[in-house]
Amino acid sequence: MRMQPAFGGRVELRLNDAFDSSYGRKVAEQVSKDTPGRGAVEPGLLFQAALPRIDSVREDDDELSRGQQQVVDLIAQKWPDSAVARVQVLPPVVHLSEMPPIEPEFPEIPVGVLDRNLRAASVDLFGGASPHLLVFGDGETGKTNMLKVLLKGYMALKSPEELGIVVVDNRRGLLDVVPPEYLLAYCTDNEQTLTVATEVAESLRKRLPGKDVTSQQLRDRSWWKGLDVLFVVDDYDLVSTSSGNPLSPLIDYFAQGSDLGFHFVLSRRMGGFARAQFEPMVQRLTDLSVPGFLFSGDRMEGRVVGGITAARLPLGRALYANRNGLVGQVQTALDDS
Repeated sequence: MRMQPAFGGRVELRLNDAFDSSYGRKVAEQVSKDTPGRGAVEPGLLFQAALPRIDSVREDDDELSRGQQQVVDLIAQKWPDSAVARVQVLPPVVHLSEMPPIEPEFPEIPVGVLDRNLRAASVDLFGGASPHLLVFGDGETGKTNMLKVLLKGYMALKSPEELGIVVVDNRRGLLDVVPPEYLLAYCTDNEQTLTVATEVAESLRKRLPGKDVTSQQLRDRSWWKGLDVLFVVDDYDLVSTSSGNPLSPLIDYFAQGSDLGFHFVLSRRMGGFARAQFEPMVQRLTDLSVPGFLFSGDRMEGRVVGGITAARLPLGRALYANRNGLVGQVQTALDDS
């Protein structure tokens, strides 16, 4: 009812209740119940709609659909270049081999197809606005596959002399994904994770710019030498427990990650996020407006990444929220292995 005033022209066919008519009850009662196509128009006049067919058949209603199809086919034949473009939708499966090749001059990793333009959705942890990334979702929705795509992408982009990777993987879903020449550490328990996180934090502390660092060195990030560190955590809910968080030594270096060559990717189940969002690490990443992928999950867990809530999505589908507020659905690429 609220939309009706926005439309100036109206065509009113027979109504079940004459009192609902825009032209009055008396006009509506004149519309025959036994004559299809009879109706009323402004200013309360009756009309008879014509059959949409041009095959010279007057009263054969049983073949009406065939006559309509003939009209459509003839229009398409006469004006082949005037057809409305078919609406494109996200495919249910996108393979990693279908993604555009990674080019060193454009340090972006294609991770899937974006619904807005059906083009590749990319992640840039090295030259983008944020060196970190969040990945949330229920179990078996595509989070670990997403991490595999990212790891393989950055190993294709960077050489072992440029990039070192730390993997925290208590469930061992990323086992053998990173070859030894890239792997700084592969942690499968919290004791080992605490040792590695402490060592990485100490190396990052040494990279903090001192008083003698010039402005040019700050621009070029040339006051330290060494590997860029890509720190990937899968199943964060198994890492941060009631007994403590072994990743806590890294929290102080999130804000300066781009300057220190520190890139952090965290993956977590959606279950219990309403409580986990107040953890110091998750809260710090949220305060920094870190972009993220939100796979299928329960919307009752509240706002997660970029102020958006989870939704029930197909397998491998995720909501991608970045720092500028844009939100789109992405069908993430399936690792071919």
